[in-house]
Amino acid sequence: MRDDLKATVIRENLPSQWLVDPRVTVLPSVDSTNTYAKQRLNHRPEIVVAERQTAGKGRFHHRFVSPAQAGIYLTIVWPLNDQADGGLEAARAAVAVVQAVAAVTGLELAIKWPNDLVFRHQKRGGLLIEQVQTSAGWQLLIGIGLNLAATDFPALPVSLTLADTPNQQWTRNQVIAAIYGQLTALFQQPAATWLAVYRQSVLWVGERVQFNVSGQAMIGILQGFDPHNRLQVQPQTGPLLVLEAERVSELMPLDQNYQKPNEPSNDFT
Repeated sequence: MRDDLKATVIRENLPSQWLVDPRVTVLPSVDSTNTYAKQRLNHRPEIVVAERQTAGKGRFHHRFVSPAQAGIYLTIVWPLNDQADGGLEAARAAVAVVQAVAAVTGLELAIKWPNDLVFRHQKRGGLLIEQVQTSAGWQLLIGIGLNLAATDFPALPVSLTLADTPNQQWTRNQVIAAIYGQLTALFQQPAATWLAVYRQSVLWVGERVQFNVSGQAMIGILQGFDPHNRLQVQPQTGPLLVLEAERVSELMPLDQNYQKPNEPSNDFT
């Protein structure tokens, strides 16, 4: 990447209004931004971003490959009054990333339920939602990974590059600040507002999909999502299935070309 991550520049690009002034931490290298953030929770918003992760992680303990200066590896910490609905928080975070990336770069990302980010039929990043209870209350950790220039890692999906973007003047600092700004704005909106945007951005609704449920391969029509953002699928036989993200893996369209990474690296599903 051509731009260095800098806390001062991220702060300069934050929106003029936010709920609480966030702490911004930029690290040259870290095992995982989520792990680092967990070790210093103090019940205030924080942005933790690293140039490189040595043990980045995704869903189901999959590894998220995070080479130096090749992407955005970010954790946003948000204090909560009570434990949140993880499925809804994943949806909110996905909308914030999609809107921020579009605003800064001009790129229109799509969402692959529950937490992958897709561009031109290829996965380009994902989200990892975690919650931690401390003596001060619940803390929400939103891990975000975007591949931007990891072209020398064949196991990774094709990365977003400046050549892809209508606006070729953007920097990672601007994208990070925009993601935080969008997320802050969504925390102030009714869930129905951003859930409508989420459902418009999710792939394959109304189409035939294949997926695994607790290791069992299945085929059905993706009908939509319930109020907790659980997947609703009508299988070939039997009643409608309502499935939590923890039970579903390998969700893919049955009748379209979707390029999935060749290896578990950066596979959030």
